[in-house]
Amino acid sequence: MASVDKTITGLKELYKDTYRLIQSSDGYLYNTKCVFNEPASTQQIISLCNEKKWTLPEDYKQFLSITNGAKIFYDEYYGISWEFFNINDLLTLPYLQFPDHLVPIAFHIGDFLVIDTNKVDGSTYLSFQDHEESLSSPSVIFNYGFDVWLDRLVICQGTKFWEWK
Repeated sequence: MASVDKTITGLKELYKDTYRLIQSSDGYLYNTKCVFNEPASTQQIISLCNEKKWTLPEDYKQFLSITNGAKIFYDEYYGISWEFFNINDLLTLPYLQFPDHLVPIAFHIGDFLVIDTNKVDGSTYLSFQDHEESLSSPSVIFNYGFDVWLDRLVICQGTKFWEWK
């Protein structure tokens, strides 16, 4: 099992001084940085869950307690990143038309990483929602938790590894 703490700590170490040049698919090179927010308090996380009546997985709550939202692999030139929502975003994103039990926790080029709060007790609570597909069924359902997903995203430098064939 991956550790959210170790993944974020490692990423902070890699980006501690400046931007990093990374290579994405098709040989495209771009300068990226990571922006981490201050941690959320335990009380903020509890209040979020109580107000929204959500049961969130422990690995995602750990993420919020380390960084209350973040921009990972942020390319300022194109404005592209993996943007992880902070608690305030999660409370106030009214334009999203997700059913109440689906929590969009991150955004990337119009697509969303989503937690199904009805499935948190199992291993299939995390999914990816392509913006061109219906919200009634996720584009991809992962059979592992947020901790593993985040670790793989970092290893792949922000590339959608689940699309590899």
